[in-house]
Amino acid sequence: MPDRSPAEVFWTPAGIEEAIGGRWLAAPDRDARYAGLGIDSRAVRPGRIFLAVRGERFDGHDFVQAARDGGADLVIGDDQAKLSASAGPALLVEDALATLQSLARAYRDRLAASGTCVIAVAGSNGKTTTRHLVHTALSAARRGTQSPASFNNHIGVPLTLLGAAPGDDFLVAEIGTNHPGEVARLAAIARPDVAVITSIGLEHQAFFDGLDAVAREQETLLDHVWDAAVISSQALEHLAPRLPVDRTWKLIRYGPEDAAPLNGVDREVVMRAACCSAETGRWRFAVDATPFESPLPGRHNVDNALAAVAVGSHLGLEDAVLAEALRDARPAPMRGQVMRIGSSSRGVVLINDAYNANPDSMRAALDMLAEHPADRRVAILGDMLELGSAERAHHVAVGEHLVGINALGGGIDRLVTIGAPASAIGDAPSESMPDGWVHRFDRWSADLPAAVAGLLAPGDVVLIKGSRGAGLERLVPAIEARFGQDGAIPSSDPPPAP
Repeated sequence: MPDRSPAEVFWTPAGIEEAIGGRWLAAPDRDARYAGLGIDSRAVRPGRIFLAVRGERFDGHDFVQAARDGGADLVIGDDQAKLSASAGPALLVEDALATLQSLARAYRDRLAASGTCVIAVAGSNGKTTTRHLVHTALSAARRGTQSPASFNNHIGVPLTLLGAAPGDDFLVAEIGTNHPGEVARLAAIARPDVAVITSIGLEHQAFFDGLDAVAREQETLLDHVWDAAVISSQALEHLAPRLPVDRTWKLIRYGPEDAAPLNGVDREVVMRAACCSAETGRWRFAVDATPFESPLPGRHNVDNALAAVAVGSHLGLEDAVLAEALRDARPAPMRGQVMRIGSSSRGVVLINDAYNANPDSMRAALDMLAEHPADRRVAILGDMLELGSAERAHHVAVGEHLVGINALGGGIDRLVTIGAPASAIGDAPSESMPDGWVHRFDRWSADLPAAVAGLLAPGDVVLIKGSRGAGLERLVPAIEARFGQDGAIPSSDPPPAP
């Protein structure tokens, strides 16, 4: 009889017991085999395990029967009464969330035994895009998976690991934080072979006091890396003094060719001759002798693509293979996603970057907008949240950055702010832009989307960006209604030259 795979051994009653313990309220057949685990009763399929986890809005124990109806062969939770209320195999544990994380730690051992390379992507900005580009690049020659959407927290990282198949060549996991200590806890679960740190910036300043605190948080990822750390030049400026002198992993730095020399770097992946095409708005650059074209708009996405090149090269892929794979990459939803809405003569080009924002990413997005060929450029900006006592100052500084872009001939022609904090972005532009070019909406209302859409004109290139809580993607249906939904075609291609 052939040996069973690590996954087959893990997803059995005995394997689950070994990983998490617990007490059977109703024991399954000891020969049972499971097809994985989930926490969403709506997505349960026959043969899977349902783990009842409490979230901010829902308690998974309230959906145990729905999970069984969907085909769950086993339910696990920490509420005995609710588990026992439905018939079928059930395992009682002390804490369902802790159980999820314990399962992921144990499964990580199975991934290591099967040779799966785990890559963790962290940093203040660009995590999701970089994770997506790393997955795209590696998939050109290897088999692997990545975090679904932004599964980068205490629930998402364990689910990402549990969703991988032993025997896959790689897994790319995104690691986020909004409170001190979260990166360390997630890194201890993921235990990455390769760690990527994209940047150190002003994220979640209500909980991190300045860049030094952010750097302290991000560097804890390096305490858990096995093989290599791939770190941007910008991030390494903040992290270099913190690097352990007795490290056993390789240090790979990526960034522009004019980065200052740094001792202790094992390898440099250098971007040369970076330039933005005035005709297409696409960035081009070279690594060694291989030309690359960034698939996504904006200079900041060149860095994200370069991170993918650095990881792929470290894992043995040829630069030419990586260049071909990245050329046709598509953006993750609401992260620099370019959409043509309406016809080429009557429509607009929308840059949907509405998933999240902080001061650094907001400035990068404005730079991206200024690079786009357009008849007229419109920035629609929402609140940046979790900035603490410096909230107003950070919003004012974004407006000053916009003024600086225009002073250099960048040409952002209209500014719309949505939300009371975001209103401060308009302070400096109101003093330098013509009357009627700055529009401020202090609060969301039912008629606001139509009012904002009414400020746009055919030929505009429109950026929408704000923190997740701002929800600026709610503007898109009104823009589609104004300019013709039939012509809304998601695209990573830049708009045509005017």
